[in-house]
Amino acid sequence: MNHYRLTLLHILLVLLCYGPISIQAQSSFGTVGLEELKERHEDEDLVITDWKRDFQFKYSPVSGLMEVKEYFQMDYLNLTDDPLSTIYPIFVDDYSSIRSIKSGGTKLKADPFPFEMDGIFHHDAEVNPVQVYVRTGTTPTRLYFQKEYSDSKYLTRKFFGARYPVESFTLTLKFPKNSEVEALLFYGEEFGIKMREYDQGLNHVIEFTGDSLPAFEKESFSKGAAFYEPHIIILTKGVTINGERRNLLSTTDDLYGWYASLVKEIGNESDDLAAFTADLVKDCPDSRCELETIYYWVQDNIRYIAFEDGIAGFRPEACQDVFYNKYGDCKGMANLMTEMLRSRGVDARLTWIGTQAVPYDYSIPSLSVDNHMICTVIQEDGSYLFLDGTEKFITLDDVAERIQGRPVMIENGNSYILAEVPSFTHHRNKELLEINYAIAENKLTGQFNYSVTGEGKVRMMNRYADVPSKDRSEAQRLFFSRGLTDIHIGEGEYTDLKERTEEIAWSASFEAKNRVNQFGDELYLDWDIYRSYARSRFKEEDMDDIKGDLNFRSKVFDIERYRIEPIEGFKLKDLPEDFSVDEKHFKLEIGFKANDDGSIEIEKKVIIPHASIPNDDLHEWNETIERLEEEVYDRPIIYEKF
Repeated sequence: MNHYRLTLLHILLVLLCYGPISIQAQSSFGTVGLEELKERHEDEDLVITDWKRDFQFKYSPVSGLMEVKEYFQMDYLNLTDDPLSTIYPIFVDDYSSIRSIKSGGTKLKADPFPFEMDGIFHHDAEVNPVQVYVRTGTTPTRLYFQKEYSDSKYLTRKFFGARYPVESFTLTLKFPKNSEVEALLFYGEEFGIKMREYDQGLNHVIEFTGDSLPAFEKESFSKGAAFYEPHIIILTKGVTINGERRNLLSTTDDLYGWYASLVKEIGNESDDLAAFTADLVKDCPDSRCELETIYYWVQDNIRYIAFEDGIAGFRPEACQDVFYNKYGDCKGMANLMTEMLRSRGVDARLTWIGTQAVPYDYSIPSLSVDNHMICTVIQEDGSYLFLDGTEKFITLDDVAERIQGRPVMIENGNSYILAEVPSFTHHRNKELLEINYAIAENKLTGQFNYSVTGEGKVRMMNRYADVPSKDRSEAQRLFFSRGLTDIHIGEGEYTDLKERTEEIAWSASFEAKNRVNQFGDELYLDWDIYRSYARSRFKEEDMDDIKGDLNFRSKVFDIERYRIEPIEGFKLKDLPEDFSVDEKHFKLEIGFKANDDGSIEIEKKVIIPHASIPNDDLHEWNETIERLEEEVYDRPIIYEKF
């Protein structure tokens, strides 16, 4: 296994200034011999023999908040014959701080700095990278730190996995008996995690224990670790003081109440914005035109910058700031659009939502359920329009795949409305490729026509809309050659990529080399120039290690139609058989038809109706793709002279 590498470039730079951490011996690892560990983890350099995380809760009557102290220790064991180092990042923000860091008894200075991760800049969040040097031998190296949270609301979820395999672990939540703290366990049974509760003096304890956890690895093809890695969500609901219960965050009502309190603090000043909006829509003949004009103006003129105000990034930026700065995050853009629409008398509401990257719903009163904000328009008939200003080029009646089917919380004064974003079928994402082939000088030549709707259309527009006109043809050629050097795409025609039309259509001439081979009197034609989905098969030796589903980002409805013109002097000798697989989560069909005039028509259809293939069906998917390669892609169409 490769050593874990953070995507935080600044961490690596700062580490150049860090000196080695001095090591004090821990007790030798004697329960399982070092050699046995090496054999069990032959692909690993480091293993975590044990980690413990102890969260201690205490209510502060001064702040009215539940404060938390976290005590963390992790023991690393080196499985190689050479000293190694690893990095452990400790994250802090306005609501948490590092009180101490130690390794083997040596105290280290906390030195956090701002960071950017996954394309999101965190204003007040910081990271403290700790470089741990792990020596050889049977004695583990211990990393220890203490962290404090000033508000348990921000202590949301914790994962059990680590970047290296874990031999054993214990996580405890310790809180006074007059406090209400719960922990929701996800994927615990699959990994053999045990949970028990018991009293300890004046405290109540929730304890999680387990062993033999595989290394935590982010699977790029899945929705996210929360869909397959074991973790808990921590709920701090309330506390009873002198017989009086003080509510913290125990229900969905409480969650909305806190959100609503943040909205009241925004400080919108919308007079100038209202005047601008009135001028923007002055030529609109009806209310729908006004909706479209405002929605598309926000998409086109406000640059989306993914940043969070630390972990407390739930307060939208004031509309006037986003308007004048011409940039904002999802919350700021939603707030701007809401205020613009309200200035025109539209019933527009701020709306909280967790995208499809979030596996939770509003039955859980936690900040973990939300990671996005949009605007909802309540129409005269009571129906909803869901508007996401961060989705460039999407139309008024459309919604992006990432929020389809997701629960939303719509502001409604002192109350709220729970609703669901509609889902569309795979037909929304139709992608059609039509190619007419002819054979000339042992090359495939012809014309292709390509059209795409839905999610693929929006992605295409985002990719190419800002490409200068003089470079469009080259961009088109790069797209359709798909990195294949033996395909040449000629000049073509394409839809205006800044028009929000129902579909995008491109057409061009093409030439493909190395697809026609003649041996004696026989001619072999490799008809499928792209061999789509051939690369989506997993290596068999990796199958048992895959934890998540195979996610395609959006529902798939791909159709490819090929017509091969008659070849002068040759007649058809052998045509591959039709191919058909129809499973619950995927469907592949390829049909071959030989016409009387000597031409051949082929249609390939791929449908993935739910955008992903569950982990339990991955073996079937693998077998299907293997069959596709053997029975179709590796079988050329054969002609013979006559």
